[in-house]
Amino acid sequence: MSRFVVLCALGVLLFGCDALKDAAVEKVESGKEQMVEATAQEAEMNLRAIGNGAQTYFQADHPSKDGLSSSSMVFPKSNPYVCSEGGDPKVRVSPTETNWHAEPWSSLRFSMTAPHAFMFCYESSRDQKKFAAWAEAGDRAYCITGVSDGGQPRLSPIRDLGAEGKCILP
Repeated sequence: MSRFVVLCALGVLLFGCDALKDAAVEKVESGKEQMVEATAQEAEMNLRAIGNGAQTYFQADHPSKDGLSSSSMVFPKSNPYVCSEGGDPKVRVSPTETNWHAEPWSSLRFSMTAPHAFMFCYESSRDQKKFAAWAEAGDRAYCITGVSDGGQPRLSPIRDLGAEGKCILP
């Protein structure tokens, strides 16, 4: 007989069915809270990576396609916004469902290597002096923004937008 069955039988004898049921419900609720926290950490960690990639790109020179000029102090270009696959908190999508070699992900040096629940989005202003990046999954949304401030990249703290929030360009 497995240890689990023995422990369950012992629990029923000692505490009764109601106490065992209540303990099981409490354990499930605790697990749900930990899952929400884990997904919040997933979103924040990846938004921080996107922000760091945008900051690194901003500080580098970028030659034009014809090679005759270069630009610097700009964030990766993406107008209108681009989003990865994902967004259903109950389903983790494969990282291969998004082309991480496409823009803006390659300029941001950002990709996912493991299944993820969040949809990650990025948008820059037309002049590439501002950006907004966000992560959404169900009723959870997080945002980071960046601006050129006197030639220096400035990133916002990551904000929890909740269910109603929208991440907009600064």
